[in-house]
Amino acid sequence: MKCLVKILMLIVLLGAVAQAATYYVAPEQGGRGTHDGLSAANAKDYLDSAFWTTVQTGLSTAIATVWFVDGTYNRGCLTLLNKGNATNKLYLKGVAGSNVQFTSSGTQLLIIDNSQNIEIRDLNFSGTGCTDHAILCRYSACRNIDIVSCQFTNLTNLMYAAVDIITGAHDIIVRECLFDTIGVVGHITHGVYAAHNCYKIKIHDNTFEDVAGSHVNLRDNVSDVNVFDNTFRSTGTYANEDLQPAITVHGGDDEYFGRDYSFHDNTFDFADRPRYSAIRWTHKGYEGSGGFYQIPNATEADYLENGGPEIKRGFLYGAGVDIDSQIYGNTYIGVDVRVGYGWCPSGGYWSYRNVSNAFYQTRWACDWEGSNDELVSWSVVENNPYTDVSVTSSNPAHGTYSARLTDTSASYRPDLVRSIGANITRGYYRMYVRINSLSAGYAEPVYTNSSDWLYWIRANKSDYKWGNNDGAFPSSTTWTTGTWYLLEMEFNFSSDKYTVWLNNSKIADNITIPTTNTSMSDNIKISPCVTTYQGDMQIDFTKLAVYESSTSSRKCVMDLPFDEASGTTANDATNYDNDGQLIGGITHPSDGISGRCFWFHGDNDYVRVPLNAVDFDFGNYMTVSCWMKTTADRSVYLISQDNSPNDYKYRLTVSSGAATFRVKHSDGTTPYAQATLSSSLFDGQWHHMVGTYNRFSSDGNRIKLYIDGELSASAAGYNYPILRGTDYLNIGKIGSTDWFYGSLDEVLLYNWALTADEVEDLYNSY
Repeated sequence: MKCLVKILMLIVLLGAVAQAATYYVAPEQGGRGTHDGLSAANAKDYLDSAFWTTVQTGLSTAIATVWFVDGTYNRGCLTLLNKGNATNKLYLKGVAGSNVQFTSSGTQLLIIDNSQNIEIRDLNFSGTGCTDHAILCRYSACRNIDIVSCQFTNLTNLMYAAVDIITGAHDIIVRECLFDTIGVVGHITHGVYAAHNCYKIKIHDNTFEDVAGSHVNLRDNVSDVNVFDNTFRSTGTYANEDLQPAITVHGGDDEYFGRDYSFHDNTFDFADRPRYSAIRWTHKGYEGSGGFYQIPNATEADYLENGGPEIKRGFLYGAGVDIDSQIYGNTYIGVDVRVGYGWCPSGGYWSYRNVSNAFYQTRWACDWEGSNDELVSWSVVENNPYTDVSVTSSNPAHGTYSARLTDTSASYRPDLVRSIGANITRGYYRMYVRINSLSAGYAEPVYTNSSDWLYWIRANKSDYKWGNNDGAFPSSTTWTTGTWYLLEMEFNFSSDKYTVWLNNSKIADNITIPTTNTSMSDNIKISPCVTTYQGDMQIDFTKLAVYESSTSSRKCVMDLPFDEASGTTANDATNYDNDGQLIGGITHPSDGISGRCFWFHGDNDYVRVPLNAVDFDFGNYMTVSCWMKTTADRSVYLISQDNSPNDYKYRLTVSSGAATFRVKHSDGTTPYAQATLSSSLFDGQWHHMVGTYNRFSSDGNRIKLYIDGELSASAAGYNYPILRGTDYLNIGKIGSTDWFYGSLDEVLLYNWALTADEVEDLYNSY
């Protein structure tokens, strides 16, 4: 019987091996040797259409790899039309190195038309023969194309782009490639060009050096694009390339901009040839396309030049720019403008403006925009009673509710206080304020006192001017009681400067921050008057916000790899020292999803992490992630914040028929996303569990649950922040009765909501 089983297993294995087909092609006409394509010595002619038909037929039952042997492929363009299979991948591979060269004369070197599920790896494209594109992917049926570790070099007669993705192609990845010296001198040639209704494009871990035009150009309704971990640089090969941004989002005539962009963790290194801008939205032609208005009039152009971030965002929104695009974590060297906007009317000339500060939402520390519950996030500092602080709906500026601070005491004043949650070195603050009365001294719409007192914006009663510690602002205007004002400021402690706008007009331009502090920290405070005076002030807190523009706010605040071989500490791999304490008899087996893991015996075993007041103050955005493996068919609690089942702030749980991510708000509501499982997760295999919360999610679903890299459930939830909690983060239990039985590994917490692509990347990284 054992022999029979072994024979059957061998037959199965041989069948599995036979399913994967391997072929070889060569550059010579007629191929090499017997040209049967089954070895490098007998490689097929790469332009043999009958061979590619054979490959396509075989893909119906098995994956296939076509190896390109060493040589120069210069006899013509290779066109793959309607190739590939949705289930079985086609791999086109060259020997790693630079010995497989495509150098043909003509408009293209490789065309992928209406083809799918193809990986192109280790092929090299160079020379002066190609005039249009090295690789062209086009049409809506062209999908799931992965261009990996290819080189595009010295394509000095190329007019359009090294990689061209057009006309509805989607799910395209360009990664780990080199683009060096691309384009004709005096012509705008791009590294990667995506145009005309393409979507789901990732461009990452590439090097772009010396490109005549934009390194990446996204034109005409190209959406859902993630450009990250690339290096963009220039040595000055091309004249006027300093005028071209590294990344362009473009529209012309009746075209309009796409949406859902993420440009993050790239290095823009133009030290050798400085550039005007790193990222730019541009439009050329007439406006009104797509219902948007992209060409500013004279007044709007002045707003883009001198207005505050809020009015810039208003214009960009009307122009169809996705002002919630994620732009963060980038390094800028030799760049004048991080994010710009350019336009050219029909028959006119190009104009450009700096709109970097309109994208403040891409790097938030804590935003407090919200609804009528927001005052619960604040505290009042005054001797009891403080009945003179109230929420009112009377005469708000733009929202529904305002907070009214009325001080009638000569001894105390009511300060409205909110913890910033992090040291902010570069950021933006906005509020609407109305001063109803002020007996003397100052009203203080925003000040901080850590470590030195800093009155960012003051309203002075003696001359009715706006100013700060040092006096009135240079272009200050007078304020009037009973009038609402929009106040904005952008600050940068690196340069020790900040700028203030009043109702979209600049009243303090790049003035010195009047303090020795090196960051905005501790608490934001708002007061209607100083001590010994009386004041009455309202703020519309539906428009109150502070955002961080530094590179540190989006972060992983806890990473517990569970790789310890012994001991009672789970060491945090981040710089935030959120170590966990092992409670009970947890053991350390070596069969983790990555290295070791922790084994929980299902009774009084758990890991607890003290709640750091800053790191765990998630508010509007968070992600919790872990790997689990168990055979225990019972409800299990993977991760929860706070100790009691009724006092949790969020929790990630699994039962025999469902998995759930649940959050809790200040009003006691507990919305959740729950996935009904078609098969049990208690199968003894590793499974990746992720819960995310994004209060301002663009699709309306704030709560999302991912299982093994895929979105499994989502829910709208409520428009409130998550409470921080006061006790512990618990891993492996909730309360004192529900314990996890099995293995846990790689527990992560982020202070932002990972996107679906980021969750998939995280899952695939193990």
